[in-house]
Amino acid sequence: MLNEKQVPTKFNKYDGNIKRIDPYTKEVYYHSKSNVKWRGNVVHDILINPINKGKKKLGEEYYDVPAIIEEKYWDKVIANLQENKKKAGKKAHYKYLLNGIIFCSHCGRQLVGKKRVASGDNSYKCKGKIYPNNLCIESRAVNIHKLETFLIKHLFESRELEKHLLELPEKESDYTVLQSELNEQRKRLSSFERDYKHQLSLLTNPDFAEDTNIKKAYLKSKKILEGQKILVNDLENKVAMAKNFSPKENVKRVIAENINLREFEDVKRLIHSIIEWIKIGQIKEEGKMGTFIINIKYRGFDEVSTFITNWFALKWVWISKYRKEGYTQEQIEEDRINAIALLEHHNIVVDEKYKDELRQKGMTEEEIDRQNPWSRNYVGSESNSSEHSVIVLKDEDLVHFN
Repeated sequence: MLNEKQVPTKFNKYDGNIKRIDPYTKEVYYHSKSNVKWRGNVVHDILINPINKGKKKLGEEYYDVPAIIEEKYWDKVIANLQENKKKAGKKAHYKYLLNGIIFCSHCGRQLVGKKRVASGDNSYKCKGKIYPNNLCIESRAVNIHKLETFLIKHLFESRELEKHLLELPEKESDYTVLQSELNEQRKRLSSFERDYKHQLSLLTNPDFAEDTNIKKAYLKSKKILEGQKILVNDLENKVAMAKNFSPKENVKRVIAENINLREFEDVKRLIHSIIEWIKIGQIKEEGKMGTFIINIKYRGFDEVSTFITNWFALKWVWISKYRKEGYTQEQIEEDRINAIALLEHHNIVVDEKYKDELRQKGMTEEEIDRQNPWSRNYVGSESNSSEHSVIVLKDEDLVHFN
């Protein structure tokens, strides 16, 4: 009711984000404080607070304060609350392999696992579609057991993915890029620290005691400094992870690890270590029919695989593989011939005048050289190649972690 009436939470009046860290990938996610909704546990904590009956607890002592309701009525509410807990039984806790790495292709929000025995829910749903939200009209929920079983087969039982990823050339490590970004953000942090100390000195100066603008400037600099510290800390964690990370060695280790595919924590840890993200969209047809389109990005590679399946989600077809550039010398030479033919067809000459036009569009010298088919440093073109392998699920194959 509070959400339906758009009653603000205590967070809604604040700027900034709430930080969450995925326990498996260590990826950092931020959620805007202005979008925080009311939840049952928050309302519960409000109900059981004795301040409502005029008793404020400080440490182990209670102090009299103005009451909102009569004490006997508050006691009756609490007694009823405890009785409801007894009748409700033990709260069910469900396990979801993909929370944190699965997203909606239509709106970009996360999909989260929803399993409820009473309502029959058993699916990953877009957050934009979970009550009380109705923000994503295009997405459709996908069955938990079928999606999770497909991924286990794709990653650990089919050898096609391992063979394909290990044939790719090593991508340039993220470490260099992240370290450069960290150095830049550390410089900014030092600048913000100097500004903060300056504003603090003005705030504590008796000559400016009545100047409200000084206080505003101090609070602003403090907020900026705190945000920059969080950013630098996150980058330091990413740099530490990227320093010794090899995508191919990671693939070998993950797929070779002899795990029990029925052990939830082991499977989730390995899935999160090899998959960077999954995006799911759907092409709807009449009634409940339609086609799911699943894109999977592998950690440390530019590679994205695309699968399709129908509403029943038992037959998963690997339809294409995307690459950002040529992976093998053969691919690069094939791309080079096609690029030269295309430029000649449009009477385009890659001379200084043409390069100047590319520079004005924001391209660096290195980027221009890597995209010039007459250059030794040419890396090939973006490409989608078709793939037609199939993973078929049977009812007896389905993995049930709950």
